[in-house]
Amino acid sequence: DLKLEDLAEEFRFNYHYLSAYFNQQMKESFSDYLNRLRIEKACGLLKEGTLSIAEISEKVGYSEHSYFSRVFKKMTGKTPSMWRRSLNYE
Repeated sequence: DLKLEDLAEEFRFNYHYLSAYFNQQMKESFSDYLNRLRIEKACGLLKEGTLSIAEISEKVGYSEHSYFSRVFKKMTGKTPSMWRRSLNYE
């Protein structure tokens, strides 16, 4: 569970300053950045084909499988299972 609030506290930054600075430097919010990294990692794990989708969602940092599936579909246009199946057709 990684939150910008926790990082700001850990490094003694003002949360609002750190949030604005992150947005300015990365051109996306911290949560969007974190979700993008998690979904990219999930895609790699789905390619390997050795773990279940529930295991992958937990491994990349989502405590709820259904939330992982919603974020995955929003970012890729496919559910994790559809994405995995599409790999078999390529």
